[in-house]
Amino acid sequence: MKILLLNVSYAPLELISLEEAICKVYSGEVFLEGDSKFCVAGGTNVHGERSHVVLSPVVRNKTYDKRPAYNIPFSRRILFMRDKNTCVYCGRTIPKGLTRDHVIPKAALYHPDVRNRVPQSKRHLVNPSYIHGWGNSVTSCKRCNREKGHSIPDIKHIKERKTPCLADMIYLGLNREQKKIFTNFITPFLKVMKEKEIQNEFIGEH
Repeated sequence: MKILLLNVSYAPLELISLEEAICKVYSGEVFLEGDSKFCVAGGTNVHGERSHVVLSPVVRNKTYDKRPAYNIPFSRRILFMRDKNTCVYCGRTIPKGLTRDHVIPKAALYHPDVRNRVPQSKRHLVNPSYIHGWGNSVTSCKRCNREKGHSIPDIKHIKERKTPCLADMIYLGLNREQKKIFTNFITPFLKVMKEKEIQNEFIGEH
């Protein structure tokens, strides 16, 4: 079993082992979040008394843990989660049969005629780093992807997509109870932070 560790600000940090969570509880480093507490039995002392520790699926640091930014490697699973399993072209939400599409086609990197069809204001983006990155990657159904081919869509109507953060990857590993606590505790907090334009550390709503 994995325990979700939150920063003091409620930003998700990582999934930790049960043993590590127990150590943090014993040392007084974390708060227990949510109502779904459970008891874990430990060893026995010389008097035959067994130790116990109360845990929660989600724990939160009592002090701020400043960690360096983490670059998320590309993943179709996270891409589809980011776009909520919705094709950006036709708007259909489908559970299966989704593909990754490059808004500015990869062909723009090596075919001058395709590159020349990219709007002048976006032509500086025609480089490998951007073309293959999160900002140029969108979720598309197979039909729309096939019909689009190497054409250039009306880019001004397609918002550049955000780069997922570490919390997006953590979210994929949560169990049902952790997701429930995550939603109840963190989502209202995120809305307040979004109004203050603080977003890099936090996950979007799911």
